[in-house]
Amino acid sequence: MHQKSAAEMEQFLTEEENKLLVDCVFSGTYGTLDNRVRKKLDLMQKDGAEISAATKAKYIFRRIIPDMEYYKTWVPFVYKHKILIPFYLVYRFFERDI
Repeated sequence: MHQKSAAEMEQFLTEEENKLLVDCVFSGTYGTLDNRVRKKLDLMQKDGAEISAATKAKYIFRRIIPDMEYYKTWVPFVYKHKILIPFYLVYRFFERDI
């Protein structure tokens, strides 16, 4: 039986399928932090262009101060008692990974 080379196999995949395959093969079991950040930035950069400084700044801001959906999903007590958000941000900064 003839084994196909990588170049022969590549011709059967579309560019999108090839990108997905590379992501799956090199991401590890749960993915990598680099891939997670890159995908998040790609989603935030709506026009599909190169990631801008404004998009990076927005990402950093959202990592420091999450949106309300974060609180609703991960910290429902704080979501219910919104007055606690500033205190939670201080706690999160010192006790948890941002």
